[in-house]
Amino acid sequence: MKKHVGVREILSLIPDGLLSDLAAQTGVDKHVKKLDGRSVFQLFLYSFFMDDKLSLRSLSKGFGDSSFRILNGSATSDEKTGKSSISDRLRTIKVEYFEKIFEHLVERYQKVLPKDLKEKVVRFDSTILTLSSKLLKEGFPASQPNPEKAVKNQIKFAIGFNQIPNTMKLFSKSSETDEVALRQVVLAHKYEPDSIAVFDRGLASRATFCEIDQSGIDFVTRLSDRANYRVIDNNSSVLGQTTGNLTLIDDVIVQLRSKGIHWVDHPFRLVIATNEEGKKLFFLTNRRDMGAIEICELYKKRWDIEVFFKFIKQELHAKHFLSRNLNGIQVTFYMILILSLLLMAFKYLNNLDGYQWVRWDFRKELRDLVNRDLVYLYGGNLEKYDRDFFGQNAPLHFPDS
Repeated sequence: MKKHVGVREILSLIPDGLLSDLAAQTGVDKHVKKLDGRSVFQLFLYSFFMDDKLSLRSLSKGFGDSSFRILNGSATSDEKTGKSSISDRLRTIKVEYFEKIFEHLVERYQKVLPKDLKEKVVRFDSTILTLSSKLLKEGFPASQPNPEKAVKNQIKFAIGFNQIPNTMKLFSKSSETDEVALRQVVLAHKYEPDSIAVFDRGLASRATFCEIDQSGIDFVTRLSDRANYRVIDNNSSVLGQTTGNLTLIDDVIVQLRSKGIHWVDHPFRLVIATNEEGKKLFFLTNRRDMGAIEICELYKKRWDIEVFFKFIKQELHAKHFLSRNLNGIQVTFYMILILSLLLMAFKYLNNLDGYQWVRWDFRKELRDLVNRDLVYLYGGNLEKYDRDFFGQNAPLHFPDS
């Protein structure tokens, strides 16, 4: 029987020494005593799992809890802090500190993830968070179909996702379209050998397709059904082949027209299929060695990132603005990604289903761990507590980084 991987082992992916090292490296604690980087990180972690909805109020309340002081290693402290203090700290605390924690966790996660769960498909997409412009001064105006409704501003996050989120960039200007955002995140991603990028029609620039190809990045995307192309060679015979609800028609090498002005002197492969309604779908790639069916199926995997966006919005409250300042928004989003990684590690390593119950199980076990430390602090019987709450689940240890 496979041993349970406990919350203590999951949290060990972010060792306390790392938090201290990164604090010194980034200077996050310069001229700060109470709300240092480590405490803010631990406070987010604690408040998220102890409260149903993360807010400045729950963070303020959590900071004074004895349970948080146990988690934070400051059990003898009786310090408290207010909402305004936390809000002010989020405005100025260095984003780099949380970014580096996220990058470390991505690297560690890749080491502990079972080999049979690893894959080389990196999905790219963006998601938008909106709030009334009266409250959110940052960002760019959302489209306004109804002029009678309140004007809203929005912030865009572009993400690279390979079973876990591993690249993120924030965009707050109206000029930063999907074309701009996806280009940046696709080119910035750190690819493993044989990886392939999959993105949707939000990125359609012929120049960017060429740039991605020349950067040595393999990709699969969908081309608009209005796109101009001309066939310069055949790649394979696929007529009549099927996959799912798609029937393949053609597999050719093409040149694309750029903005209707000229033909781009850079060949790409185009796989053409029809769905059940008879609509043509065009899959563009720079890989010529893969089967046409495999190209179509690779694009279907893009849907996984949509599921991830739904998860962080519903279960991790990504739609809720904890801060209305760009710095605070970015810190909060990095913390949401970090929390998602911890939950995903807990889920995959314990073969659990869904996300709502995974969060519930993680929260219960974290509370048990904190309670165990409280029992120890006040002289209780740890052997009985461990027997009652943890049973035979012996601790596991992850490989050193």
